Amino acid sequence: MRLGGLRDMPDATINVTITQDPQISATITQTSIAATIDKAGATGSTGAPGAPGAPGAPGAAGTLSDGDKGDVTVSASGATWTVDAGAITLAKTANMATASVLYRKTSGTGVPEVNTLATLKTDLGLTGTNSGDQTSIVGITGTIAQFNTAITDGDMATGGGTATGTNTGDNATNTQYSGLVTNATHTGDATGATALTIAANAVTNAKAAQMATKTYKGRTSALTGDSEDVAVATLKTDLVLVKADVGLGNVDNTSNATERAATATLSGKRMDQRIVSAASYTTNTGSSLDVSTTDVFVITAQAGALLFNSPGGTPLQGQRLIIRIKDNGTARALTWNGVFRAMGVALPSTTIISKTLYLGFMYNSTDTTFDLIALAQEA
Repeated sequence: MRLGGLRDMPDATINVTITQDPQISATITQTSIAATIDKAGATGSTGAPGAPGAPGAPGAAGTLSDGDKGDVTVSASGATWTVDAGAITLAKTANMATASVLYRKTSGTGVPEVNTLATLKTDLGLTGTNSGDQTSIVGITGTIAQFNTAITDGDMATGGGTATGTNTGDNATNTQYSGLVTNATHTGDATGATALTIAANAVTNAKAAQMATKTYKGRTSALTGDSEDVAVATLKTDLVLVKADVGLGNVDNTSNATERAATATLSGKRMDQRIVSAASYTTNTGSSLDVSTTDVFVITAQAGALLFNSPGGTPLQGQRLIIRIKDNGTARALTWNGVFRAMGVALPSTTIISKTLYLGFMYNSTDTTFDLIALAQEA
């Protein structure tokens, strides 16, 4: 670009802008030329970072209104924050490692701690042999439901592996296993599946509750209810027995002494005789002839001499005693104890061969003798 004719012009100012490069500008007057080149040069190196500024002042304390809610309930003044019931869900708790449990192992009160299942099992004292219900495992004092998510098959008393077999006993009612246990059909004294029924006649005397001596099963209490152990004396009272109930309708309440003294007439009645019989006696009849049990004493084939000793028993005044004797084909000697007394007829001293002899005696309590009042000899 060429500029000319400036010397012929009055003193004036001309501003020139180089359009090809807006960063170059010039001011031309009659007497001078001033130019400014604002063309950027090469980029210089980066300067060192400046020191951090001072921290700002804390802002003014805010206030939550009663409407600012969620898991936390705020009072109207905003002064009290209360965590809502049920707000702390599992998703909001801290993460835990696999096979761990949240409980406090450290002694004293404090925050819960995350421990491994192995630590829990050690603290629970799960040792010993499991036989019967799981509640018999040493160290477990709670219910199985409290540990169902922590104890594996390998922790049971079998020492490891998968537990097998039929679940019976307490496990069958454990709610934690309700989806796993099936009700088998039971046999024996109790039958059925879901509802068990005691079989008819299954409750024997041996399976019933024990009873005190001289008691019976019954119920004396009012209204319907369970059976009771009742004393025999109570049974007799409750039966309200009368003499006809036990076949004693004709018995009155007279004393024995009065009964014996009373006068009674028997008409058309037969009195059966009390008979003692033997083929032969060796020497005497003292131990065999008992007047308390004998009315007729019979000897059918006496084989030797015979002594009639004093009879046993307690005879009564006027009591009759009949003796019948027959030998075995040989005459046998007869001797008599002094309690036997002849009355007009002598006591026989021998039998007559193969002949029957009858002797009738009556007891005389005044003289303590059996008096011979009749004698009959077969001809």
